[in-house]
This record gives sequence, C-alpha cells and structure tokens, in this order.
Amino acid sequence: PRMTPRIPRFLAGLVLIAASLPAAVPRGETVLVGSARIDITPELPIRLSGYGSRTTETDRIETRLHARALAIGSDAQQPAVLIAVELIGVGEETSEAVAAALRAKHGLERARVAVCATHVHSGPALSDVLPYMFSQDLPPDQVARIARYTTWLRTKLVEVAGQALANRKPARLAWSEGRTDFAAQRRVIVDGKWKNFGVTPGGSVDHALPVLRATDERGAVQAVFTSYACHCTTLDGRDNV
Repeated sequence: PRMTPRIPRFLAGLVLIAASLPAAVPRGETVLVGSARIDITPELPIRLSGYGSRTTETDRIETRLHARALAIGSDAQQPAVLIAVELIGVGEETSEAVAAALRAKHGLERARVAVCATHVHSGPALSDVLPYMFSQDLPPDQVARIARYTTWLRTKLVEVAGQALANRKPARLAWSEGRTDFAAQRRVIVDGKWKNFGVTPGGSVDHALPVLRATDERGAVQAVFTSYACHCTTLDGRDNV
C-alpha cells in the first residue's frame, strides 16, 4: 500500500464536534487535548481499494499506513474524539463498531466520536466500503483476508482513540481560515452531462483552507488538523502498491 499525497478533508467534522464542547473556555485558558498515531498497514497479500481496474492483490508495501486520533475535552466535559484513517473510506459498520467499543471502554456518547478517512486510493479494501468496486465476486480467500483486516482495523482504531484520551494534557486551541488555489473542478460537463475527468475552468471549487491548532502550555505545537477540498491522487490503477 502507498499513501496518495493528499490534504485530509475531515476538519469540518472536527470543528462541529469541538463546537459542542462547553463554550465557556475564555481566551487564554486551556482545555485538555491529546493525540496519537498507530500503524494500520495490513498483512499481505490483500486487495487494494481505489481503482476498479486492479485485478490482483498487492504483494508489496512501499509506505506504511496510519490512523490518527485527536481527543478534546476533559472527562467531565465528555471529550470529543476524531479518528482519521489513511484509507479510501470508512463504512458505517466500522464506524458504529468503533463508537460502540469506545462507549463501552470510555463512556463516550455516539455524538462525541467521528471516524473519517483521508481517501487514499492505495490502501487495503474493507468489507463495508465500496464492495461493488471490483465489478465481480472476489475469490473466497480474498474476501476472507479483507474481512480479517476489517476486523483487525476496528481494534486498532479503538486503540488509537484510547491512546489519544490517555495523552490529554492542557492545551490552547486556535482556529483560522486561509486560502489556496491549486484545486480544480475535475469533472468535465458537456450539455449538462458528465463527459470525462479533466479540468473545468471556472468550475465550482472551494479554496478555503481551515486550520485547527493545539499548542501546549509552553507554546509548542501539539496537533494540527487542516482540510482542503482537493482530490489530489497521483497514482492510477496500474500502481498496485
């Protein structure tokens, strides 16, 4: 598997969760913030998700994949937890399983947990994400490996969230919004119908670049979450790693 260079698109969900924390955090005061990272690289071989033209499992790892978690708030405040995974997507079954485990282990309400993906096109397939991508039934042994990875992944996401909760320390949160302009509308529409992928001059594009930053009490950066709406894939289906 290889991570497709891409700016994650999960800040909006984080801001919504963080906004639900108690509003009475005056300027200059701190809130508990913790972060963590965990390796989610699969055992091989396994099918990758992202391109339907791939016809075989991958048998080579070029770059390891990770999941990251950010926890904001004290136990008394009911902390908010965001988990971001370097995969093409996260299915509802996986999200609900992770949220249920976090409720059982840490007492987190469902509304306090978000599981997001950076939309990597060179990560392993999951049982509950894009099962129709391959346009055919996969051999039973391949299905079994995908299912085994999906189950294992859920345990890792619960683990990284628990690490972020355990790592919470006083921090200051700051939010701002910048702008960058390298994204483009990649769908070419002719006579009101999708024609092909390309660049549509003047097409609808969101160039906003929101950023949330957490710094510790000494001012050192503890975590940064950012979002930019750009489907920045650099590989194609011929790259099966």
